[in-house]
Amino acid sequence: MEELFKRLAGQIAFGVEVVAALIIAYGAAEALIGLLPAARLWSHGGRKQVWHRFGMWLILGLEFMLAADIVRT
Repeated sequence: MEELFKRLAGQIAFGVEVVAALIIAYGAAEALIGLLPAARLWSHGGRKQVWHRFGMWLILGLEFMLAADIVRT
């Protein structure tokens, strides 16, 4: 029974890690697309907003990674 629970927890943790990777990849893609117009205009406010949003996606992804580690533990 314990082995079944550990295996299930490992599968859940893997699924959460996949979600975390997708979140981070989405944030990176959004940041790259957002930087294209900001790079042409060299507007500090535009770049700053893009980096803040990217940071938000990174934090969310890291929270999911932490959740996966907790489930695995």
